[in-house]
Amino acid sequence: MARAAIDAIASALDGGDSGYLDFRPCNCTAAVGLELTESTPHHTVVFPLAGTPAEAAGVLSGDKIIAIDGSDVTGASLSDVVRMLRGAPGSEVAVTVTRDEERLTFEMRRAIITIRPVTWSLDDGIGVIAIKTFNERSADRVREAIRELRRSEPRGYIIDLRGNSGGLLDQAIETADHFLNGGVVVNVLSARQCPEEEPQTYHARRGDETRGARLIILTDGQTASGAEVVAAALVERGRAETVGQRTFGIGSVSTVVPLSDRAGMRLITGELATPRGGVFTGGRAPLHETAARTPESDPAMDHARALLSAD
Repeated sequence: MARAAIDAIASALDGGDSGYLDFRPCNCTAAVGLELTESTPHHTVVFPLAGTPAEAAGVLSGDKIIAIDGSDVTGASLSDVVRMLRGAPGSEVAVTVTRDEERLTFEMRRAIITIRPVTWSLDDGIGVIAIKTFNERSADRVREAIRELRRSEPRGYIIDLRGNSGGLLDQAIETADHFLNGGVVVNVLSARQCPEEEPQTYHARRGDETRGARLIILTDGQTASGAEVVAAALVERGRAETVGQRTFGIGSVSTVVPLSDRAGMRLITGELATPRGGVFTGGRAPLHETAARTPESDPAMDHARALLSAD
């Protein structure tokens, strides 16, 4: 009852974004290891991650998810499908797909999926850096990626932020810093419940790690929060162009206030604004819009390569 009361009070502050957090062990963030892309009316498997329950079960690229645990997901949002696939480690989930007009159901046990936050490669003279999330090591790994790729003198960099739902704001700011030579990265405005606090402006340090190389950023409908901060900062500062689809649109900053008994309260304490004062609500459209990637093609990546190769 106390938890419900706290949650109701917190949610009333900002229309539902704040809330009660339970830090007691629940192990409720396991998954099956599927990289998905948004498609209508059923979302499509781009590929199963190596060594995951989905790969072991036999899910393949191109499979279209039509049901989870018997519940039809036709027309469901990608975020809802992802939420339904997650659960406690060891818990069972049945994923039904269509493949070449055949209906298949895979029984899997969820597991903790370890994702490398940053990966990179050199592809035909172009440095490709994929950032999946912003955890405690992301910014350091991005710096490592740039310095390693820089030795090959790439003609530009593609920063893949697709599927990146954010993470630690300070890591997102530091990541943007690596591609900027000083100046504003993001503004954090006081939330409605904290009107007395002054706005904060975060700046990049001088010294662009890429030494002014051309940048292309890939975004999609799952690019959110800190990933949107990076994309907006580099675009508005004239350092990058975006390719892909409109971003998700999360423009709030949350702070966790610890409570007793391994619990806490998440409060929305700030609102994000771009260097020019723009907002993130509703998402940010790319400068070059392309179709979403499929198991057979990646229009955004192809377009980004074409832009860099045209120089």
